[in-house]
Amino acid sequence: AKKTIRYLSGLWEVCIDEKWTDSNPWKGVLNHVRDEAPQTRQIVPEGVWRTVKALPVRNQALFWIIAYSGMRIQEALGLRGKDLDWKTGLIHIASHQKRGLGNGIKNTNSIRSIPIDTRLKRWAEVLKTNDELVFPEFLSAAGNWNTPSFWQQRLKCSPHKLRHELATQLREKDVNEQTISDLLGHSVKMITGQYGKTTREAMSKALAQLKWPEEETDD
Repeated sequence: AKKTIRYLSGLWEVCIDEKWTDSNPWKGVLNHVRDEAPQTRQIVPEGVWRTVKALPVRNQALFWIIAYSGMRIQEALGLRGKDLDWKTGLIHIASHQKRGLGNGIKNTNSIRSIPIDTRLKRWAEVLKTNDELVFPEFLSAAGNWNTPSFWQQRLKCSPHKLRHELATQLREKDVNEQTISDLLGHSVKMITGQYGKTTREAMSKALAQLKWPEEETDD
């Protein structure tokens, strides 16, 4: 029941943002709904967070850029230096010669800009490059972007599970579905069709709510 109420509340918040209405009838309803029996959920294995710290620094940077943006693995691997705009605080996911529409960019919703979460700035020097690609070491000789082996061999976790955990966290924080979809590069439709894009401010606020175990460590 709570999941449905959060979803409906999120839809109404989008309607308010689009100025289709000025009130949300679902706001506050959760306060009157009994808590459901606690359920154990573990999308990302618990040991991942400590294992990440033992990885080579560039592998760590790849992990955290996905954790704080919700990008697909192919989207992250195909990033170019100019796609990480530290001045404007945006990550641009775009189609290009080495990562086209058929190689990691699933649809037009995937071509997007995501705010750079402040916690990613600690990785700025690792991610900055004079080369075209940020992660050229992961491009195969055949020109394919393959998931680096450390995900399964060391972390025992897939990048997709990390995206799933991000989406689940945001839903539990009552972030509306449009914002989550715009971050992940999905599409959300209503009976009347697709509704407007989320603001940069809304996406930044959503990302700021993410909490990852072991994320704050001493250098």
